[in-house]
Amino acid sequence: MTIYISKKFQAIEILKDENISINFNGCKHGAKHIGIVNLMPKKSETEAQIVKLLNNCDEDLNIHFIKINTYKSEHENYRYMQLNYEDFDEIKQKLDGIIITGAPLEKIEFRDVSYIDELNAILDYIRKNKKYSLYICWGAQVALNHFYGIRKELKGSKIFGVFRHKIIKRDDILKDVYNSFKSPHSRYTSLNRQDIENSNSLELLAITEENEEHILKGNFNDYYILGHLEYDKDTLKKEYLRDLNKGLKINIPKYYFKNNSIESDIDFSWREDAIKIYSNWIKIISKDNGK
Repeated sequence: MTIYISKKFQAIEILKDENISINFNGCKHGAKHIGIVNLMPKKSETEAQIVKLLNNCDEDLNIHFIKINTYKSEHENYRYMQLNYEDFDEIKQKLDGIIITGAPLEKIEFRDVSYIDELNAILDYIRKNKKYSLYICWGAQVALNHFYGIRKELKGSKIFGVFRHKIIKRDDILKDVYNSFKSPHSRYTSLNRQDIENSNSLELLAITEENEEHILKGNFNDYYILGHLEYDKDTLKKEYLRDLNKGLKINIPKYYFKNNSIESDIDFSWREDAIKIYSNWIKIISKDNGK
């Protein structure tokens, strides 16, 4: 299938050797519009990861990368976003689905995030207009807190590795995904489980075998993924080496290197299920819209 993007974006350099069809000649009439609020510091890596997954869906998609105008980022990133990302207010009405990524902000209180007011305004629009939405890692945490009052809790050590999962409730987003499916996780916080259990509006769909949350569903076309199904094969390795170089206390990612050694190969076992889950999300939008 073809991804339609109106503006050039950094990840095209990463994707040029991949077998991905990208059209920069404007939007395709009749194709769904998917907005991506990219909060990750390495913009191009996240762009490439999500585009690769969406490219495996069974239909053409118009993709819009959305900027946060109050995002206080490194200058080059800020300038790039101003030139190449779109304003949410200018495209929000045409969007069929919205993805909000993670961000390295877990140890910061939500209220202290510099762009929280602008992000909350986007979340309010999504809820008021019942837009289909998918939230990743910190994006999931901030949305769950905003919509349902779910608190986050700092862990004693980082949840870091590729974990197997238990499906505890079947849903369309997990169609053709089997129990014990895998996904990378990379976070310092988890959700307050009592808050989830006290909510009448949330369903916990999948957890890790260590009993950490992975996928939740709300009652307004909203899905939350606490892991990183979008990650490429070597993303966790890069994060591990980055933290080591910073002198941070970090354990080798669990169940990731085949011999639990950085010198060994990586178990890239989550890709097929990641494609299924993202494809299922697009199918949910199509089915409910009668397309």
